[in-house]
Amino acid sequence: MAAGAIAASTPWCHCRHTHKFLAPSEATLRRVLQRLDPVELDRRINDWLRSHLQDQHIAALAVDGKCARTAAKIKGQGLMLFGALDTHTKLFCRQIQIPAKTNEIPTLKDLLRDLDLRGTLVSADARNTQTANAHPIVAEKKANYLLVVKANQPKLFDQLARLSHAPEGVLFLPHIAIDQGHGRHETRAVYPFELTPQSLRTNGFLNAEAVLLSP
Repeated sequence: MAAGAIAASTPWCHCRHTHKFLAPSEATLRRVLQRLDPVELDRRINDWLRSHLQDQHIAALAVDGKCARTAAKIKGQGLMLFGALDTHTKLFCRQIQIPAKTNEIPTLKDLLRDLDLRGTLVSADARNTQTANAHPIVAEKKANYLLVVKANQPKLFDQLARLSHAPEGVLFLPHIAIDQGHGRHETRAVYPFELTPQSLRTNGFLNAEAVLLSP
């Protein structure tokens, strides 16, 4: 898009003999891209894509970090990207670089800063299951969260495990998914159950609506 706009507005992109536009060379495209702010370019492209949606509300947002392996080979160190994906449209709403010597935890707030997430369900992996991340999602963004709890947080894990045995809980049929790939077979079962406000208050989960158990 940027190269096309440059070609259309620059006189020297015309051929003197045919008066037709000349396609920018690889070197021109590379120099243009190198001068752009990657974060701002990513934001503008994503905003432009989302502007064509009839419904721009984000119902569910999945955040995750990935290492760009090719960039790691070129630069000699890992380039970590942190993305926020609209699970309905499959479009990235935001993607930023995780600064060196840090991780996803302090970067999540920056990732979500400019997004309107009122009523959105934000899901993240166990690394982001931190009070410092969960509180702003609810208090500042007016959103809900779905966070994973693993045994590396034993106290919270045990609290949730006890909830699954609460007599007032209503257990629903599990969702079972079977994945095959990368030389392995995985079977995942998720057991959702709702609990009464009393049981949630008793265990310290004042604002929780449901718990999912995946053995």
